[in-house]
Amino acid sequence: MWMRVALPLFICLVIFVLLHFRVDGTDGLFINLITEFIGIGFTVFYVDLVLKRHEKSKWHDVEDLVQNRIIIFLNKIVLGIRVAFNISRDEVLGTKLNEGEFDIKSLSRIVVRYASNKLSTLSLEKLNEMDKKQWENFINYLLNAYSEIDVLLQNYSKVLTPEQLKHLLQIQNYLEEATTGYNIFPEIGDSELLQKNPRMAADLKPMIKQTADKIESLLREIKTFSEMLTEGD
Repeated sequence: MWMRVALPLFICLVIFVLLHFRVDGTDGLFINLITEFIGIGFTVFYVDLVLKRHEKSKWHDVEDLVQNRIIIFLNKIVLGIRVAFNISRDEVLGTKLNEGEFDIKSLSRIVVRYASNKLSTLSLEKLNEMDKKQWENFINYLLNAYSEIDVLLQNYSKVLTPEQLKHLLQIQNYLEEATTGYNIFPEIGDSELLQKNPRMAADLKPMIKQTADKIESLLREIKTFSEMLTEGD
């Protein structure tokens, strides 16, 4: 609002200053107008500043709640990958949690740290161990996560920063890329078929590797985004 008002005010002030020096017999009319317009300008600036602060304060709690939802969603993606890879909860969390580690953000740091440090390195190994049904369930889980991001964007885009939007869209992009190979050639998830057809297995091996690479990229992006959301707490 301030910028829309500032330019017309500035133009009027310039005109009044020029008229003051060029027009005689105005008895200080233009000086009074200049003073009035400066007062209007300061008033508009102050009101705009107060309104912006009020708006920011009003949305502060909402932004925190939305961030918590995103953190839970990121943990959910990691959880789905962990379950698909048949990795136990204890291996992720450790044998014991400290008392201060039960809140959402503290748990997120632990889960995401494990995901980036170890879980991502197991992607190719674990994908090769999956049977046909496990592949199908895993891909469906990733596709559901993709759709959930659409819901987050639809519901909360107005209270997300451009940086947060960028990370969500990047995560969505990795989810799509991680499922592309299977959607085109679902045979990559049929371990029995590949065992019977070595040539097909050799042809599809790079696609399985590509899927693993995208999962690793996905987990790295989740780590970066999660750290941004939980920093300072």
